[in-house]
Amino acid sequence: MRQSSARRDTGILIQIVAGFSPRSPRYSRLYWKALTILVRHAKRYGIALRQSHTRLAKAAMVRAGRHAHARQLRRMRRALRQLRTYLGRVYRDVGRKIAGNTALEGKFARLLGLVERLLAQQPKDKDKLYALHAPEVVCIAKSLPRRRPGARSATSWSIRWAWCCTRW
Repeated sequence: MRQSSARRDTGILIQIVAGFSPRSPRYSRLYWKALTILVRHAKRYGIALRQSHTRLAKAAMVRAGRHAHARQLRRMRRALRQLRTYLGRVYRDVGRKIAGNTALEGKFARLLGLVERLLAQQPKDKDKLYALHAPEVVCIAKSLPRRRPGARSATSWSIRWAWCCTRW
């Protein structure tokens, strides 16, 4: 066997976005991740925030996961709403602080665009944001994993279109 044919990479990068149903704690993790990245960038560039909400947001994220696991959906939605509120406050605060400074606006443009997209998305939207580090990830199919009958935990398969286009 030739060496070049043995090392050929024919696969594409497939990412599994598991459990992105509204009951999932992954929504809360995405909000929390966006808030922590926004606070970290603000600290790096010397922007003094009114409040960072990092501890409250982490507690709300954990609470949402626990309520989702216990199927306490109203309480889970309340924790998600708190997380969205904290993220929106920090987003608006950063936007106010960098207004007029073109250098900082350029550095925060991509991140603020992603956070704005995350805050505006609805459950039925087509182009949802699944990951902050890879915004091009899209959901291409939904399947139910092999579990007992009645377990309705949806698993989404997603693919990075950039890898798909470059590999084939």
